[in-house]
Amino acid sequence: MSSVEETGLPTVVKSHPSAAENNFFWSAPKKRNQEIVLKYQEKYVDKLLSETLPYGHILYCMDNETAVTPAWGEYWSTYIKNRSAEFGRGVETTEMWNPWEIDHSQHQNTKDHPEIYSFCDISQNNTQKRQTHWDNAQRYRAELSPIRPINNVKIYGADTGKYGKTQDGLARFWRNIFGGFASARFHRPPNGLGLGKTAQASLKGMRMLTDEIDVFMCEPNNDLLSNREENEAYVFANPGKEYAVYFPKGGSVDLDLSAFDKTDVKTVTIRWLNIRHSRWTKKKEMTLTDNLTLTTPTEAHWAVLIQVLIQAK
Repeated sequence: MSSVEETGLPTVVKSHPSAAENNFFWSAPKKRNQEIVLKYQEKYVDKLLSETLPYGHILYCMDNETAVTPAWGEYWSTYIKNRSAEFGRGVETTEMWNPWEIDHSQHQNTKDHPEIYSFCDISQNNTQKRQTHWDNAQRYRAELSPIRPINNVKIYGADTGKYGKTQDGLARFWRNIFGGFASARFHRPPNGLGLGKTAQASLKGMRMLTDEIDVFMCEPNNDLLSNREENEAYVFANPGKEYAVYFPKGGSVDLDLSAFDKTDVKTVTIRWLNIRHSRWTKKKEMTLTDNLTLTTPTEAHWAVLIQVLIQAK
């Protein structure tokens, strides 16, 4: 047994773990190289991997809302990948930093190091609201090289919490998917919607929409919109084939359809999704034009799907 003095660990830590004031988070060889502590930490991780490695769908996140030294996450991401390789398993890793501003230097430790982290987590961006929430995430996505999956495993926003209202949480969820990100999950109550009925309606509605499109060919493309007010609408599209437009709270915008090949296409189909009730309206056919005005049926939560109708030759 090792003594407290030998480990270098304090017996009382009054701050939240995210502050990383406990020497426990500084054991990595590039920092304090606390070999006794590291030995037990590695045993714990080995036990964890013995339970998880049989499964190929797990993403390993080094921390939760951390402000710890980057050397900690680097060490454990590398350790997990090396141990997994010994068992013939490739794994995906990421890190969740604490700053709400995702252009903060701490987030660069994930963004700039694809050799360490194969995924990027930007959950803390989900404290941001409206257009800022979208703009920050899209800037991060545009600057990421090489492109990697981007996660949002915590979406804040509930009338019971302190990080925005229920409407904020719902809008963040839809903007994240339309923003081209790999995951979107409502945080637990009271600061998130969890899996309550309101969240379930959006989850169901999103599945109804994504089941109808090729999400892997679509990208966020708000440049296709005109006559748009800030935060009014967002586009996820494969121009020339299909377009999904999300409205957080009703509205009317013009959508550029000029990418359609008019030699083959004469009409497009359009149908609205009532997000609150997870219900499609009746599909309509419209004559193809270069610009289509989209006006929501009500001042509520809506998405609309526009697709080509190829004429038989």
